[in-house]
Amino acid sequence: MKKLSLSIFHFLFFILCAAALGGCALGPLANHETARSVGKGMHELSFGAGNAPPFFKWSYGATENFDLGLHAEATSIGIRGKYSFINQTQGVSFAGALGIGNSIGGSHQYGDLLVSGVYNWFEPYGAVRYAHVNTDPFELKDKDTGNVFFETDEYEYNYAQVFLGSRFWFSPKWYLGLEFSAVKPISSKLNIGGTSLLTVGLGVRF
Repeated sequence: MKKLSLSIFHFLFFILCAAALGGCALGPLANHETARSVGKGMHELSFGAGNAPPFFKWSYGATENFDLGLHAEATSIGIRGKYSFINQTQGVSFAGALGIGNSIGGSHQYGDLLVSGVYNWFEPYGAVRYAHVNTDPFELKDKDTGNVFFETDEYEYNYAQVFLGSRFWFSPKWYLGLEFSAVKPISSKLNIGGTSLLTVGLGVRF
């Protein structure tokens, strides 16, 4: 197993280098998306960061209920599709999404179930994700404390993630997003040191 030592304060900056040297791969760790479609012919852009890798997302309304998009993070990039089974501009919406992509040193696939509601300027949402990642065995740990950020002995692993967040619309086009998530390893040989993530994002729909 390849080992990399890095300070927690430089983790986000060096994660790309660690991935390139260690052959590691991570699936997407942000969601920042509601169950509501962006609308036929409409675009949505969002970006943000926190104690997870920075993210950028683009979504396009291919139909009234189906969105296609791009999801990029510091260690991965992929495409995703989302279908809104219940799609309401006010009230509760429900959707399912699938994504595939490449990570540095591997690849990933995932599925999401999303529920959200629109209440004027307030749009809370929740989601669950199941992700499968192909990678090389690797380890990331804090050089000062020895605490492990991420460790796996396997060439592929699975994890689940739960998201709770909200969009705060401060204009018809612009919103501020706040999201909390928790990661749960499913594979027995997967060790994730920090399983709670908080990210902030900014988005626009046009």
